[in-house]
Amino acid sequence: MTSPSPTLDLFAAHERQLESVVDLDAALGALTSAADLGARVEALEILADWARERDGALPWPAGEPDPAAGDARYRRLGVLAIVLERSEPARTALRDAVRDALSQGDALALFAEVGIPEHRGITEEALERIQRRLLPAPRDERDLGRLVGRVLPDARAAEWIEVAPLALWLRVLKALDIPDDSLGHVRVALADALRLLASRAESIGLSRRMRERRAPAVVRDSPWYRLPRMTEALTKRFERPDAPETIEAARAWRDTIEAARAENQEVLDHLESTGISVEVVFAIEACSRMLDRMSMLAELRLMPAGEEHKAANMRVLAIFARERARADSLGALVRDTSRQLARRVVERAGASGEHYIANTAVEYARMWGSAAWGGLLTVMTAALKLTISAANLPALPEGLLGGLNYAASFTLMQATHGTLATKQPSMTAATLAGILQDSTGPHRAEEMATFFARIVRSQLAAAFGNVTACAVGAFAFDRLWLAVHGTHFISAEMADYVLKSMHMVESATVWYAALTGVLLWVSSVVAGSIENWTAYRRIPRAIAEHRLGERFGRERMQRVASWFAQNVSAYAGSVVLGFLLGLAPAIGKFTGLPIDVRHVTLSTGQVAFAACALGTVIDPRIGWAAGGVALMFVLNLGVSFALALWVAARARGLGAREMRAMLKAVLRRFVRRPLDFVVPRRV
Repeated sequence: MTSPSPTLDLFAAHERQLESVVDLDAALGALTSAADLGARVEALEILADWARERDGALPWPAGEPDPAAGDARYRRLGVLAIVLERSEPARTALRDAVRDALSQGDALALFAEVGIPEHRGITEEALERIQRRLLPAPRDERDLGRLVGRVLPDARAAEWIEVAPLALWLRVLKALDIPDDSLGHVRVALADALRLLASRAESIGLSRRMRERRAPAVVRDSPWYRLPRMTEALTKRFERPDAPETIEAARAWRDTIEAARAENQEVLDHLESTGISVEVVFAIEACSRMLDRMSMLAELRLMPAGEEHKAANMRVLAIFARERARADSLGALVRDTSRQLARRVVERAGASGEHYIANTAVEYARMWGSAAWGGLLTVMTAALKLTISAANLPALPEGLLGGLNYAASFTLMQATHGTLATKQPSMTAATLAGILQDSTGPHRAEEMATFFARIVRSQLAAAFGNVTACAVGAFAFDRLWLAVHGTHFISAEMADYVLKSMHMVESATVWYAALTGVLLWVSSVVAGSIENWTAYRRIPRAIAEHRLGERFGRERMQRVASWFAQNVSAYAGSVVLGFLLGLAPAIGKFTGLPIDVRHVTLSTGQVAFAACALGTVIDPRIGWAAGGVALMFVLNLGVSFALALWVAARARGLGAREMRAMLKAVLRRFVRRPLDFVVPRRV
């Protein structure tokens, strides 16, 4: 009795019923019986899925030793190598399938488009990726880019092929012995891909938005203009890679690529100092990917044949697989294009954050003073908030009036050098991330602990200054109101409502306070973005050069422009924060969602007004509301600081290890010298 398959003949009789062996035989059988390219591609996909399965128990056929060195990830690949070496039908079927895919397939899209943005703008590219994810696409077996996506569908598969033992791949390739004539079509596509990429890179590199951000130069001297011509000269010499003229053409081509990269960096440096545009960053990112792809393809084509060339082919295949998996990812698109913008916004916040950190005793006392003034201004804000709430207006007018109230208060506070404690965390966290990135040496951890202690005591001083002054001011305001009008500022019913809404446990104070922390962080991001936008659009320069200077004087307009550049972020942040806090409750009422705000300083003023209306501070309701205010203090500051530090660390490329090291240093400092986190040390 004979076995039904030459593949099964390689295994012992008791091993032929194993599921993994049966699946291998079925995959190779499908390759053997495939009548056209579509069927062969389907069979290749099945065989690739089988080979990538982790397997520690599959028996070795024909008594062969373990070629995978005990690595269960590549045990099946080792078995496949042995089967191909021992079974002529299996070898022929797989060779024919690979040869047909290479000779009949179109590799141009794989080489020139996979992983390279198709559009010049991030919006168009995002819409295209959404469309590809939502809408079905027909299978095109001749598109080698899609074939790679089917055989190696994700980043895990790309990593599997990239770190596989080279000896195993060499055995597989040697067994297949792909004819050289089947690669001619692929080599033509590679040369065309270089031409196509060079043309696309030239059009972007010579665009107006890129030229405006580089030093003026004649177009014919630009590396972007030379790139397609150098590429054409190189591709004509690919068939003689060792010839002196080929070596010279490759050297000149590499110099052109490096010059183009240098111009890309010049544009980035210009953006760093004048403001980031997402569209320009997207164009630079696309150009950089094109240059990298061209370098990879050209170096692969120039490499002499041999084992090193085969290993390079496998690495390139892994890169294509990884890029193919990223091609539909919106997250990857956002990360690639927003990194520079995030850094610019974070650096702006970090520069502002330096003003919120008290380093000396004098600065610490000044922080208390500015926070007390901010708390007193918040008394009027809280009073107007209660007045607006008592009017029982529709949700939208109430939200707009509340936002206007907050925005006017925060803007006045900014103009009169008052401090609002909850604006600090998102600013100081960005400053901390910047110092963490720049600090080096053996004393780095201690420097971080010292700086963190300064941040904590500065924020504590600002918060307690705000809360104390706001509470005292509210009591004084109510006494004055009582003397003039004969009644407390709010009624007992309103006081009861306020205290219930601030209850530590029986209300949604915890959730609302955390949400307020998010809004505080969002306002800092928007403020940094507005500053970046004004710098990118050169608004300060436009102000300085405005024709009004002919009437008021150029020097005066220059001072106005300088003031605008220094303060636009702070005032924008105040206005944005005000309307975020005012409109959030209105959105909650309109949608029915649990959206509201609990700001520690504003809530302190409202609780103080409620206590005045009740005529006592010895009331359980006031105690529970005071507990709620304490939670607001922790969550307002903690959430906004954590979000800002996380985003700043990612924008600056800081990893979890650096953050853990900083945390350990801070804990050690707190255990040894806890007072450093409360008051500055005497020097």
